[in-house]
Amino acid sequence: MAAIAILSHALDRILWPRQDGKGYNCPYLMSQIAMKLTRRGHQIEIVHGLEAKNPGADLAILHVDLTCVPADYLAFAASFPRCLNARIADIRKTTVSMAQLTLHPEWQGPVIVKSNLNCNGSPEVLKNDRLAKAGKAPVHEGAQEFNDYLIYEDAHAVPESIRQRPDVAIDAFMPERDDGLFAIRHWVFCGDQGHCNRFVSSQNIIKGGNVIRKEPCPVPEKLREIRDALGFDYGKFDFVVHDGEVYLLDANKTPGCPPLISADDQAAVDRLVNGFESFLTSMPKPLKG
Repeated sequence: MAAIAILSHALDRILWPRQDGKGYNCPYLMSQIAMKLTRRGHQIEIVHGLEAKNPGADLAILHVDLTCVPADYLAFAASFPRCLNARIADIRKTTVSMAQLTLHPEWQGPVIVKSNLNCNGSPEVLKNDRLAKAGKAPVHEGAQEFNDYLIYEDAHAVPESIRQRPDVAIDAFMPERDDGLFAIRHWVFCGDQGHCNRFVSSQNIIKGGNVIRKEPCPVPEKLREIRDALGFDYGKFDFVVHDGEVYLLDANKTPGCPPLISADDQAAVDRLVNGFESFLTSMPKPLKG
């Protein structure tokens, strides 16, 4: 059995779910994975901040819930002999999205405006709030939540007040269509395991409440190459297939935990745990760059 360290931000809260499913809030998928790893006999240490009780852990994972990981946390992760996601410093939409307007200067069609920050900026706002309650100054100056997904007929229609905001991103709106409906795909992975599903809706902004169909789908080889290039060992990718081309829209290194209602949901998490364990016996070669 192995000693595993989960390296989180000092202001994050990775809580253990109760056996009966009640009580503790469990916002992260990693909480479920950690609980299952413990049941398999592994020793889990959740590290809040930059000090670990067991720096010689067999395996660590950098799980800092911020869009841009501070340099001191990246250095801390690098001090462990083996640490997953240790090279992921920036997951802003303007860094990872393949639909960002700057990559498509010829685009004349509709555009979508969304938060440039992970989870609409809520991790940064939450940390500022916790600092304020402790009587400390905010670290993420000016951070705001931007929960809207705004679609405009073209880039010229985007109001200047929005265009000038540093916390928003503008993408070419490249929806995946399905016989008059809209679709988006989610790939959740850990090591050599994962699951990929396609969600279909009548709405052009697809959320859990308006999904009318969910179906498994294959992971395009191009997306696997993108994952390797970005340095993701664990995470969640949102993407579409538009006019036959794959477009990554969002990459999350600290995915949330949806309700695990069905046996299939639990089995999907079990596969991620298997993927986590695969790193204990076979670490991938370091990525260049």
